[in-house]
This record gives sequence, C-alpha cells and structure tokens, in this order.
Amino acid sequence: MAIQTEIDRINQAKEDLKNSINAKLTDTQITNETIDEYASFVDNINLGTTENWTITLTDNSVITKEVVIK
Repeated sequence: MAIQTEIDRINQAKEDLKNSINAKLTDTQITNETIDEYASFVDNINLGTTENWTITLTDNSVITKEVVIK
C-alpha cells in the first residue's frame, strides 16, 4: 500500500475511535486532542450506576445490598 493510503487509514481509525469514545462520554468530549490523550477520556466513561435495594423478610430481618458498576 502507498504511504498516503496508510496515513488515511490511520486517520480514519483515529476519527472512528474519537466518535466511539465521545458517544459514551457524558461530560467532556474529545475535540482537538491527540490520540495519546484519548486514554484519559476512556477512564472517564461511566459504564453503569449505583443500585441500592433492601429486602425485608417476613421475620423482619433485613438484607441490604449495594451494587456499584463502573
């Protein structure tokens, strides 16, 4: 492959990666950052929420569970 073809392919992969990361971010978006800065944005992707629930049994004992997904 020609060098320009490889450069174009890498640039398209970078743009696709940026768009995918931005689609999952809720606060800051990648704009003009270089690819070596993308990892810090990936670290800020929130994959879930905190879920709390309580179960009260018929003998009045209570089970409490907290699930944190990040």
